[in-house]
Amino acid sequence: DFAKVVGSLYYNKHDNTNIAMKRITYLLEYIRVNFYEPTSVINKEFMERICEKTGCDAIFIQELFTTINKIKKNIDQEWMSDTDLLKVNRLIEKFYYAIENG
Repeated sequence: DFAKVVGSLYYNKHDNTNIAMKRITYLLEYIRVNFYEPTSVINKEFMERICEKTGCDAIFIQELFTTINKIKKNIDQEWMSDTDLLKVNRLIEKFYYAIENG
């Protein structure tokens, strides 16, 4: 269902910002549910805890959440490039892959 919604948003509206925010929201919910971490504040301490709990590389986690913070900070902008959307999507998918494959 999620893929259908995202595909529909992209096809019908080309709304990259909305798609990125949906992906980020889903990721943060995954972290809250699976790692019991609050996600209201994404800072250095949060990233350290995520590294510890997931076993993910600190540099990768920093890149992922720095990108997410940048997108959330600029949410008021009307337009997000395809490149930015692809970057955040690639990072999120890499996170899930790392979790699933140790």
